[in-house]
Amino acid sequence: MTDFASLVRANSAEIDRLRRQIRETATLRRRSATDRQAWVDAWRQYQTQMDRLAFPGGAAQWSAFLAGKSRGIDAAIAFLDVDPWFLRSGYAKEIIWHRLKRFPLDASHAAALETIALAWLRRRVRREFWRMASYLRLRASAPFWEEVAALATREYGNTGLRAHWLLLTRTGAPVRHWVGTELLRSRDEPGYVADLWFRPSGAGDAWMSVARSARSGGNT
Repeated sequence: MTDFASLVRANSAEIDRLRRQIRETATLRRRSATDRQAWVDAWRQYQTQMDRLAFPGGAAQWSAFLAGKSRGIDAAIAFLDVDPWFLRSGYAKEIIWHRLKRFPLDASHAAALETIALAWLRRRVRREFWRMASYLRLRASAPFWEEVAALATREYGNTGLRAHWLLLTRTGAPVRHWVGTELLRSRDEPGYVADLWFRPSGAGDAWMSVARSARSGGNT
């Protein structure tokens, strides 16, 4: 059986190596024609290898995932679990979470995804977090939501905040929009501190008035 998680880690390390090679040759590319060719070759090597390295098992396994095949789903779950970070990896994670909403999953796949989601609550929020939230809203189990609720307190700091957001997305609240508006307001209004612990009932009329003003650039 293929160890997809180890393959993701090995591929990610190779991507890092290829990127370092590009950076290193780039600093010397104006020194001579030979050095410039070394930089061009580094770029070509990176581009030709990415189809193989960007997803465990390469393009063939990615196609298997998109078709909903079990081996492709195994590879995709390993990719989410390792959570590599390189160019366009976030886009791939968004696609994975979105497609998983449609696929019939066995108990082991569903449990693995819930474990991954809990781990993601301890990591920086990127755009794929919201795709994950959309998947969980439809597919997560009652015990999973109980674990999230236990974490969703200020006692757990940023992890608790992300758990709080996840609980709100379960109700259909536009949490991503609320977060963006609060951060925009904190950037544009000197002295304003973003309050990201939103009330379960929503932002309220007064808050939405502020949000509309922030988006339009007006004064409150």
